[in-house]
Amino acid sequence: MCVYCNKIITGGKLKRHIKSHKNTHAEVTEILKKPVNEQNKWFEQKRIEGIYKYNIDNLDTLSSEQLLRQRKPKKQDEIRMCGKCKRFVSNRTFYVHKRKCVESEPIKKDAIKPLLTHKDPEFVTEILNNFRDGEVGNFIRENKTIQMIGYKHFCARKVEVSKSKEVKREIMMEMRELTRLFLTFKEIKGETCSFEDMYERKNLDTLIEALNKLCACEGKDSEKHGLKVNLNGIIQKSIKTLKRHYSGVCEDEKHKEMKKFAEAYSDRTPEFLAKARYATDKNSLKKARIPKNLPDKYQLSKLRTFIHSEITSVVRDFTIKHYSWLRSLVVARLTLYNARRGEEGCRILVEEFNDAINDVWTPANSVESIEDPAEKFLVGQYKLAYMAGKGKKYVPVLIPIDLLEAINILLANRASANIQPENPFLFASKSSKYACSGWHAVSDVCTAAQVSINATSNRHRVSTVFASLDMSEHDRRIFFDHMGHEENINKENYQCPPGVRTVKVMGAFLRNLDEGTHSFIFY
Repeated sequence: MCVYCNKIITGGKLKRHIKSHKNTHAEVTEILKKPVNEQNKWFEQKRIEGIYKYNIDNLDTLSSEQLLRQRKPKKQDEIRMCGKCKRFVSNRTFYVHKRKCVESEPIKKDAIKPLLTHKDPEFVTEILNNFRDGEVGNFIRENKTIQMIGYKHFCARKVEVSKSKEVKREIMMEMRELTRLFLTFKEIKGETCSFEDMYERKNLDTLIEALNKLCACEGKDSEKHGLKVNLNGIIQKSIKTLKRHYSGVCEDEKHKEMKKFAEAYSDRTPEFLAKARYATDKNSLKKARIPKNLPDKYQLSKLRTFIHSEITSVVRDFTIKHYSWLRSLVVARLTLYNARRGEEGCRILVEEFNDAINDVWTPANSVESIEDPAEKFLVGQYKLAYMAGKGKKYVPVLIPIDLLEAINILLANRASANIQPENPFLFASKSSKYACSGWHAVSDVCTAAQVSINATSNRHRVSTVFASLDMSEHDRRIFFDHMGHEENINKENYQCPPGVRTVKVMGAFLRNLDEGTHSFIFY
């Protein structure tokens, strides 16, 4: 399309058509005085601008196949707009364009208009644009209310740089589950309704029915307990968001109704949630803490030997094709050695690692004041970093000095491995601004070592071993700070019950009591 007269020009004649405007537009006259190669670049840019203008004006009326692009596809596909240069290309060939247009992001058709109108383009590119095409994704990109709920959460947590991937996934999950719940609600109601109708007291029975239907297991008499508990939390959070929103935009009647709905919903919660809460608590307190599910020392020894030998081998004969494998080995070692959660060890920032190297947290004068030579030697075997843990906690990570050479190799080869310069993570993902997946790193390494260990079972093992030790209160506090949780969480959620010790102590006591060998006095 011509950017000057809005005519659709086909057959590769756009350049000749634009030249015809030389008497009415000074910039056309000026470009014709310049060298041919500069003219070609300028005319190409005008072609891109014309296609962009036409497509933006017709987003609501034309399908993806009807929108303009520089080359027509041979097969049916979906159109994508480059977020950087504004070109429109096929979703199947966008990877080719990305090689030329560095840092470009494909914007889906339904996300283009929100990108132009939303006050925070980052929310559109990071959240809305990443939903899959389909009933759920399209609804989210069209519905303003659910976008507002997601955006409020995004604003509250987008500053958490070290958790950017987890924040993105959590927000998208909440918006996706709310949409699935509404679509089920709409199906049951059997009539046209809006998203906000789901939050009316007269529709509460329908909402509960939709919740139960969404959590039902097909062909079984049970339900997905974890999903129901999660959905309840999402609904509660959305109710609070809507109440605050209505108050902020002075919609007092809706605000009052939402408060009443919140009370009614809380009153009905025990009816449909009690069984799910009981089942999830039981699984958490029993299945995850059974001693036989903990990794044994032989598996751990085998894994430690495997990681050490692999790192030594890769460091000695390093090539760029080994980059991902070396990164996985280091992440797995740090995660399991420090008993970190699956996605924590990979989230160390380059800045946090540099602080560890420069001994920011272990200054020389503090180390020199240690009187015991063995303790001083031990401190010298580690570099201490602090990183964001679960919630608002900052947790320590002890980096063994035998990993420093491998980490320095990863840092020195970031550019060769296509790591973006602005990626802040030490264990960065290729062609992304996020960290690599810690869960996959541990899984890949353990699979290669032929052992069955994961980060969660390892944390249970560490907590169980800790419970068997006689430690001072000060040392216990340091342990809980390292794990990133409180003592009651360690006892109730992580450590295995002291089965053998319970039998030994209580067995002797109850046996003596039963046989009447215990003496006692009534006062």
